[in-house]
Amino acid sequence: MRTPQVTLKGITFVAITLLFGLAEAHAEVKTSFTPRMSLSAPPKGAPGDVEVFEAASPPDRPHIVLGALTVASDGTQSSDELDTVARSKAAEMGADFVMFIGSTNDTKIKTNPSYSFAIPLLRLPMMLGGTGGMETKVEKIPTRVFVVGLYTKATLGILWDQELAKKQSKYVVEDFRSYSRAQQAGVRIGDNVLEINGLRMTDPRLVKLFAVTQPETVMTLLVKRGDERINLEVPAVETR
Repeated sequence: MRTPQVTLKGITFVAITLLFGLAEAHAEVKTSFTPRMSLSAPPKGAPGDVEVFEAASPPDRPHIVLGALTVASDGTQSSDELDTVARSKAAEMGADFVMFIGSTNDTKIKTNPSYSFAIPLLRLPMMLGGTGGMETKVEKIPTRVFVVGLYTKATLGILWDQELAKKQSKYVVEDFRSYSRAQQAGVRIGDNVLEINGLRMTDPRLVKLFAVTQPETVMTLLVKRGDERINLEVPAVETR
């Protein structure tokens, strides 16, 4: 009966297999979150509860932006897998949606000693096995960036002139959502809204205010209409 022969090449193969297995086990997706505001919400039950949007088709429901989430691959994940990670992270934050806004493919050149040089005990068998030396890799590392957001529970249902809002920081009424009660309260198309509850329209505290506002809460709008300045009481309605 023959005794099985254990060769140096066999030992080397097993060692390499184990080492690569360990490397894969430690491979992970890196995430970083840049908050826009300090706001917390209860975690979602599952990543599937978080909706996914593209920048070209943002959510239509009134919402606030919590911040930006960056998801960086280690080079082994697909875009769909990175999106799943983004939804998981957003679910942990209690967010309602993520919106993909861009991606990059960074080139990473790695020149490292092979495992034989990193681990002295393997150096001799790796050399005898015909491997060893320096190892050079060129990798494309995909990174995806998302906006993370939360739907508000209540809204005034006013649609603003986006062009004026972006370029001049003026909040001029362009239209109303079908369920809005602002028009009934006296708000007109063309009105320039200066303040809500004493806060200027560019005040970041206004975003936090709407984050906690409940339906039927009456809000005071300071409106400029021609040369007039008018205070109007407008009830918030449930977001749909």
